[in-house]
Amino acid sequence: MNKALLFLIFSALTTSIFAQNVNCYSLSIFQPSSWTVYSSTGETAAQGTSPEATTFCVSDGCFQVYVESMAMNPLPLLVSVSDASGNVLNIENQGNEFYYIGFLSNNGVTGCTDPSACNFNPNATCFDYISCDYSCLGCTNPEAFNYNPNATADNGTCCIDHWATFQVDNGEAGIWLYSEQYFMTGGDNLVNNQFCVKDGCYSLQVYSFNNSAVDQNYTVVLEDGSTWLSGIVDSNYLYTTVSLNPIYGCADFNACNYNPGTTCNDGSCEYASCSGCTDPTATNYDPNATVDNGTCCFNNWYTVECSTWIEWYVTSSDELYQQGGYNNMLQGFCMEQNCFSLNVWSLNVAPFNLTIYGPDGSIFYQTTNNPNPYINEYFSVGEIIGCTDPFACNYNPNATCANYNLCDYSCFGCTNASAPNYDSSATVDDGSCCDASNWNTISATEQVVFYAFNPNTGEGDFNEFPYVSGYCMSATSCYQLVLYSFSPENNNVTVSNAQGEVVLEGNLADFGYLQAYVSSANEIAGCIDPMACNYESTATCDVGSCLYYCGGCVDPMAANYSDQAQFDDGSCVYTTDLPNMGMMLMEDPANNQFYVLMDLASMGTGGPYGVMSSLNEPAAVMSTTGQTLKGPYACGTEVQFTVHDMGNNMQTAMTSPVYTMACGVGIGETIAEGKNEIQLYPNPARTQITIKGLEKGMLLEVLDLTGRIVHTEKVTTEQMQLNVAKWQTGLYLVRVGGTTLRLVKE
Repeated sequence: MNKALLFLIFSALTTSIFAQNVNCYSLSIFQPSSWTVYSSTGETAAQGTSPEATTFCVSDGCFQVYVESMAMNPLPLLVSVSDASGNVLNIENQGNEFYYIGFLSNNGVTGCTDPSACNFNPNATCFDYISCDYSCLGCTNPEAFNYNPNATADNGTCCIDHWATFQVDNGEAGIWLYSEQYFMTGGDNLVNNQFCVKDGCYSLQVYSFNNSAVDQNYTVVLEDGSTWLSGIVDSNYLYTTVSLNPIYGCADFNACNYNPGTTCNDGSCEYASCSGCTDPTATNYDPNATVDNGTCCFNNWYTVECSTWIEWYVTSSDELYQQGGYNNMLQGFCMEQNCFSLNVWSLNVAPFNLTIYGPDGSIFYQTTNNPNPYINEYFSVGEIIGCTDPFACNYNPNATCANYNLCDYSCFGCTNASAPNYDSSATVDDGSCCDASNWNTISATEQVVFYAFNPNTGEGDFNEFPYVSGYCMSATSCYQLVLYSFSPENNNVTVSNAQGEVVLEGNLADFGYLQAYVSSANEIAGCIDPMACNYESTATCDVGSCLYYCGGCVDPMAANYSDQAQFDDGSCVYTTDLPNMGMMLMEDPANNQFYVLMDLASMGTGGPYGVMSSLNEPAAVMSTTGQTLKGPYACGTEVQFTVHDMGNNMQTAMTSPVYTMACGVGIGETIAEGKNEIQLYPNPARTQITIKGLEKGMLLEVLDLTGRIVHTEKVTTEQMQLNVAKWQTGLYLVRVGGTTLRLVKE
């Protein structure tokens, strides 16, 4: 009975396979690559990595074969496809020498399936957009500047405003224009030297295609023969702002004073007079509001009033709710809970006074003669603020308003006086006491960060010498040990186990690192997987050392050099993408001190990163994106941070500005309030800012909070505009003529 059933199942599967007419192919790829076969509907039919896997089978239909080299250097990619009989198929490469795209068709009709194309084939069953022809598309309006008499289908490109011609006296260059209304246009003096322009204000960029060009004269001539733009660009680029028949006013259709005829925004937009809550049942109903801004509150509404522009946020005590924004757009906040925090910043970096009205209309909070450009407060309405973590040293069982920033865990440690890691200051034992037979001692001439980990057992230790003199690891197993130096000086390091045996020693010169796989007397550390490139037949304990790809970069001069690579796969890179790290100051006015909050938004091409301060304090190691807090620092203390790439020979990834928070100053750098003659507006800004009161010859620099310069140029006029539309949202410092201003990019 069971045998008959098995035979029937096998017969059904066999019939199904032959009914699908399966076709098998093999790929010949002459360098390590990844490949994917896509069906006509975009689904993945097969995939693999060469040279490990090079064959695939697909049923009838149309397929795209995509091959991409895993090498980083520009080596030509040679690919051929053979059928099951070994015959090489004549398939045209629709890609280029760096990636391969080929099309397979089995009992299918290949053609252009785009209905908007000139050669649309309604009978095609296989998508082949590369073969689509769009030569019949163009402007069909005879009144337009770019009328195309050969076009049979209008593609919406007709230009009836202004027609510009870009000219360059010598060499080759390109031009790019971007308006506040997100209209982009431009070209070059090679084949696209004419383009459409509308009235308005633009960010202008002219860039040379010749790295050795000097003083290339360019002009932009309009349709009436008049010269609109002219200037000089060298081997770098020219970046400025220009206008054509501008009409200034508020160009944001979300603003109360939006002017539909405006082509250039002058920063006059206001949002407060017409926006608010339009629901009469809400506690913050505004009968004068004509536009609902989504702030209707049915709990406790607090009204925020300030005579200057500010940015503010409120956060509930459990950090699950946050609301805020700019006071020219939002006039209050809704809070269900009875305890929350308030953070306010002045947008012109000047002291301000603030009034908050409570749900009953009375004054809930008010400042008088506030000397700071910021406010940080915790509020509790009939609640007790404190640490509500039962595991904290300062746990307050009576606290009903949680503030985890107040929690202190310094009382935890090893309380056994006979243990090698005994902590005399600890009052609560945290279970970290180490048996003397498992203790490893570190000796170094400079500061060292160490990391010991056994992935098999989960046992590990991470800390820093000289603040911690050793670590605890089982003496009967093996583990991975890594030491990092945060000093440019020669650093002689020795690590010894409890038996006095040296398990790792060396010199950590110039922010270097050392790595070892440490074995006990009963174990031999190494890769125990025979399939790995670095398999060791004598190894008995594997702690994550196996490598399954034997290629890599073998050039010691490259940023990604690998001493484990057995052959060069062309992946060497000599430049790296820096991490994106922001730093923000957080004041603790009750204790006359401040903290620095570090926010790692992206890792770049490196990591983990070690953050070292100029105050010789324990380093912070950030192995993933997220936040870490440094400090506290007494008010007036100056501190600077360097970020080192621990995975790339401890290279310095970035250096921060010098941060300080003297009492009464709330910005990381010592920021001037700005001379009266230098003005920056609008602030906050979305697309463009104007800076007035400049002097010719000044150097203008814009820095993000990592200290990285994002824009620099020499001032040539008393007033200039900067396009900030493509900048990331956040806080920037604008430095010019000895003045530093804060800019908020929305």
